[in-house]
Amino acid sequence: VRSRYGFPLEGVRALEISEIWAGPFCGSLLADMGAEIIKVESIQRIARGPVNPPKGSGAYPNGDPGERPWNRQSNFNAINRNKKGITLDLKTNAGVEAFLDLTSSADIVFCNYARSVMEGFGLSYEELKKTKPDIIFMLMP
Repeated sequence: VRSRYGFPLEGVRALEISEIWAGPFCGSLLADMGAEIIKVESIQRIARGPVNPPKGSGAYPNGDPGERPWNRQSNFNAINRNKKGITLDLKTNAGVEAFLDLTSSADIVFCNYARSVMEGFGLSYEELKKTKPDIIFMLMP
């Protein structure tokens, strides 16, 4: 809720790398409080988890996922409200460089991948600190 002073997290920028529930929900709460959330999604595949229900489940308008189910799925749209999005291939140098460029202007990076996954991308806390010394980095389940 916006007060006469603005939103509590107005001016905060966070990068979200997450799927399933915990990470996207965290991002939606931060966004609801005014933070700018940039959701980094895989360029190779659609996110996993409760965001991909079967056809006819009631999660799509008229039960039909259509040609672009990622734009029609109610759970995905609800949990990713108020966010900006970008697709990056973090398995490439260009993708990692783009992520680090975004990190340089971010306050927070949060992720619900295993630490080893982020380290495999070359995006450990130590590497992020080289780009932004005061970055807040949060790994979650």
